[in-house]
Amino acid sequence: MCWDAVTGARELSGWERAWAQRDSADQPLFRPELLADPRCAVLACRRDDNLIAGVITYAAGQVTGISNLFGAGLPAGQLWPSVLHAVAARRPDLPIVGYEHGTDLAFARQAGCQALGPLRVWAHDPGP
Repeated sequence: MCWDAVTGARELSGWERAWAQRDSADQPLFRPELLADPRCAVLACRRDDNLIAGVITYAAGQVTGISNLFGAGLPAGQLWPSVLHAVAARRPDLPIVGYEHGTDLAFARQAGCQALGPLRVWAHDPGP
């Protein structure tokens, strides 16, 4: 499987439709400006010119985070090893982190990932 960076707004729109599993996005969630950030890469995996999987990577601090991973018709047992290989090839000097749970966590572990601990989400209430 070949993973390539999404480079244009039209391609990003198609990537988002595949990620959202619908024909159109009324209000795009992923803005084209995302593609200009050198820390970010939106990756697309294609088979016979069809988009079959995607992921967003973001390098921050000493890690590369992955999010929004999807695979349309691609078994998770193949998806995880493939995406980890693609992300590691782009940033070989950084460990890869994510925040999977449930069956996604099980497939990530099968691909060699280790659980570091529970996810904590912090929110700041600025008050009145």
